[in-house]
Amino acid sequence: MKSSPRHKKAVPAKGGKATNKNYFIFIKAERRAIVNSKLRIGASRPAMKKSLFRRRIWREWQKIGGIPMKTVTYEDVLSLNPCWLEEEGGREKLERIGKRKERWSALDVLDLPEEEVSSVNKVWAVLRTELVDEMILHEFACWCAEEALALVGNPDPRSVAAVEAKRKWMRGEITDRQLEEAREAARDATRDAAEYAAECAARDSARCAAERAAWGAARRTAEYAAECAARDSARRAAWYAAWNDARRKQVQMLRELLGNG
Repeated sequence: MKSSPRHKKAVPAKGGKATNKNYFIFIKAERRAIVNSKLRIGASRPAMKKSLFRRRIWREWQKIGGIPMKTVTYEDVLSLNPCWLEEEGGREKLERIGKRKERWSALDVLDLPEEEVSSVNKVWAVLRTELVDEMILHEFACWCAEEALALVGNPDPRSVAAVEAKRKWMRGEITDRQLEEAREAARDATRDAAEYAAECAARDSARCAAERAAWGAARRTAEYAAECAARDSARRAAWYAAWNDARRKQVQMLRELLGNG
């Protein structure tokens, strides 16, 4: 049987490296395939088609070489109004670091020395779609929620099911509506920061939702880890140590998801 044109175009250039040119050729071909497919998605459901397209692109491109890294400029970072701008000497420090490179990728930020940029600032900087693919943000949110739920002796099954539902959604096995139902159930189950992390992770497919899911789950996971440590030791120093340790783990996981673990 003759292979379809889209599968010919989906293969990276000789040498196996993922390039932006190959990536956009792949996107164009994959979009055409979805539009022309016989999926049971009516013409009145463009949002569902768009959601399916994003997930299929992410899954298939990951198989053939990885998604090309996004980059931002120093000026782009300034437009985010980082807290350093309000600190004494913060603007000068940010400019000194930012001007080292013309463009910054998420890995460039994550690889900065800890004594120069803290893990919490690194996580804040990269958890956005300008730097990280939406599906990687969703995957990161799931990981954070699982880390938090692992600290709970007996997590509510609805919270666990919400994370499982998100992974099914990412694989294209359930619809946006089914994912929303799982999130609503997790919201009803929320009792503490760990289970709130699961509810955050299950947020839907909108662009801003990917950022909210990742940041919300990451923040709640760090908070719950710190609370557990402080509960055992009753010392404020333990809270900060656990918080920082959770953030360092998050930085490492982001590196792994971005292909540089």
